Amino acid sequence: MKKVVLILTICTFSISMAQIKVAMDIGGSAKLSGNGSEMTGSAKSGFTLGYDHVLGSAGSLDYGAGLEYQLNRGAEYSGNDLGKFGFTSISGFLHYNYSESIYTGSRLGYAIMFSGDDDFAGDNDLKGGIGWGAHFGYNINEQMGVELSYNSNDGTMDVGGTEVTFRYTRLSVSFLYSL
Repeated sequence: MKKVVLILTICTFSISMAQIKVAMDIGGSAKLSGNGSEMTGSAKSGFTLGYDHVLGSAGSLDYGAGLEYQLNRGAEYSGNDLGKFGFTSISGFLHYNYSESIYTGSRLGYAIMFSGDDDFAGDNDLKGGIGWGAHFGYNINEQMGVELSYNSNDGTMDVGGTEVTFRYTRLSVSFLYSL
């Protein structure tokens, strides 16, 4: 019986420090660079689903880890559709709490998966890369909050034996729900 109580206590604590996120990524920039040339296009709006877990606190600073999954979104260059792409990333984050309601923070992570449809990727091998973000958040109450953030994801593509870097930057508006 003691083991069951201990396991339930640990599970309750773990869930109580968890937060799910739904973000609307507002367009943005999609840039390809390699072999001394660069091509910048635009990315269409899309949604990102996320999970953050606060691992601890030190005064006004919270720190934790998270996972984000971007639903594929389109990209275009000079009016031409380049197909759809998305990143799946793991990251660490820091939040500095100014009050119980207002905080700022940053995120640093790695895209464990960079994917694209046949129009975007073709036969090219896609690999993840570094991702980062900066955000401003407002806690509406103990369970709900909103964030405004600027985010960047990098990935690489092997195009005909040449490594090409792909960088996706955007503004995001997120709704957060604490479990």
